[in-house]
Amino acid sequence: KVLNSQSCKMRVFGPVLAIFVGRGSCCVVSQLSAECRQGAVAQLAITVLERSCSVCTDNECSRDEPLMDAAWAAVAAGPSTLTTCPLLYLTSLLLSLQFSISDSPVDLSPPSWFSEVADAVTVQEGFDLAPYPFSSRHRNFTEQVSFYANFRPASAVSCALSDERRSVLSHRVVLRAKHRKPEAHCAAQQSDQQLVKLCRDSAKELLTFQEMMAEDGGLEFSTASGSTVLGTYNWISDVECPATPYGDSQDLDDNMKTWQAKYQTRFDGAGCERPSGEWLQDLAYHHKCIAVVAFGRLGLQPGQKVLDWGSGCGHKLSWAAALFGVDGLGIDVVLDSVDWANKHSIGKFCFSDGRALGWVPEDSFDAVISFAALLHLLVEEQCQVVVELIGKLKPGGKAWFGWNAPGYMRHTDGGKSDQVSRHWMWPRQQSWKQCFDRAPAEPWGARMRSGELQIRWSTVPESLLFPADETVVSSYLFQPPSYSLFVSRIK
Repeated sequence: KVLNSQSCKMRVFGPVLAIFVGRGSCCVVSQLSAECRQGAVAQLAITVLERSCSVCTDNECSRDEPLMDAAWAAVAAGPSTLTTCPLLYLTSLLLSLQFSISDSPVDLSPPSWFSEVADAVTVQEGFDLAPYPFSSRHRNFTEQVSFYANFRPASAVSCALSDERRSVLSHRVVLRAKHRKPEAHCAAQQSDQQLVKLCRDSAKELLTFQEMMAEDGGLEFSTASGSTVLGTYNWISDVECPATPYGDSQDLDDNMKTWQAKYQTRFDGAGCERPSGEWLQDLAYHHKCIAVVAFGRLGLQPGQKVLDWGSGCGHKLSWAAALFGVDGLGIDVVLDSVDWANKHSIGKFCFSDGRALGWVPEDSFDAVISFAALLHLLVEEQCQVVVELIGKLKPGGKAWFGWNAPGYMRHTDGGKSDQVSRHWMWPRQQSWKQCFDRAPAEPWGARMRSGELQIRWSTVPESLLFPADETVVSSYLFQPPSYSLFVSRIK
């Protein structure tokens, strides 16, 4: 019996001989071992094969109750399933992780036999679970398990209302991070599910208002700039990344090369696949807390367009898209991080020196977000970049720049003050007042000089912004004197 499966026809080992690939035939019941096709596991083995071949494409599956139930039953049976039909157990383990909507990483403590069983399905650098339609060229089975333990499919918990939006989320993932865990002491305590419900309610209200306006007088009504939450056009997909990522320069200067090399090294280590990749330790739930608090303060709404300056692996933009329903464009100077984000995160991501912003459309975004990125520039560059980024906002748009003047910099240069003096905008109010006061006189401040660009700004100590209690600062990310800069474009 050969099942009709798009995933089988698109196996990573190539389309040639679409049915006969990998170690055996894909989606062919007779390719299951005799032990899998008889006894107590037979019905589970066949159900998982039939349903996965029906609803899974390129290793990602649509939510399907019969498949979920069969996979969970096979994993729950544990040793009996493993002993009788190892492929069923391994497939069901992947499916169970993929179907989990937990916002916490799934804690897996594999038993001693796990590596031996995983090695049995290894094919070159990847794995193959044929006849089940799951395989990879780039991750071995253990790595694939770890991937789904740390990431959930974006479609599992999202604000998407339209088929168009759900298609955007296909094969995209969101980093699992529970910002509400007690040790985080996070000021934001709404669950992911509650944030999604609020987002969907807002989207439905926008749609209802649109219909009322049309009925009332034939007036056209649009959301911030076309909402894929509501099923309309998302222009960000048409933005062309720069052909020359360094602008008019042929290469980065020494300062930026140092930072680029630092994050390239981190990518080459744990990379974007693990919560510790960008920060050398697992700070995912702190970053999730930071994101949710900041996005709430910005008032992000479904359908809005957001620019993430220094987007890294794209995790924050993915949280914004899944939980708040925005469409995002990310910019980063590490090419491997950008490539990973374009493959796995939600949004569009471009490789570019963040100081060369001429290719980014003016007056177009509802929000600019940036965390732990501005500090990499020299002080004299930070003011110019902030002013230019504000020009990318629509009137009424808001920008957030987080983790300025982080205390850790005092200890990263052997006790010298050079890092602080070159990269800190400090004292915070005085430094930014001087910046915005002098901007109109600079060539890059022409729009402020003409009055076309007018702003309102404030700085907030992050020890008062992100933790629920400033006396319990649970991470060095929140420790004084770090602060966030918020800027609103009022004209």
